[in-house]
Amino acid sequence: MVSSSHFPAEDKLREKSDYHGWKLSHDLRLEEQEVLDYVKGKIPEPPSNALVATKNKYSKNEVKSKNIIRDSIDKRRWPTSPI
Repeated sequence: MVSSSHFPAEDKLREKSDYHGWKLSHDLRLEEQEVLDYVKGKIPEPPSNALVATKNKYSKNEVKSKNIIRDSIDKRRWPTSPI
């Protein structure tokens, strides 16, 4: 299984022209980490009365998917903070 915390530089999104190759690589990575359905909205957030374990699993996979997305974008492309 591929670590979600490391994307080779050539797999990171840098420019608009890189998008289609990046998306294919990115979706495969998300699928490999079993969180693609969370990103695509196929797994809805559990209701407030759901079991704690269900809510925790959802939260864990949400964070995991966000980390994969963040790590797949070249940091030089991130918006800068005005502060």
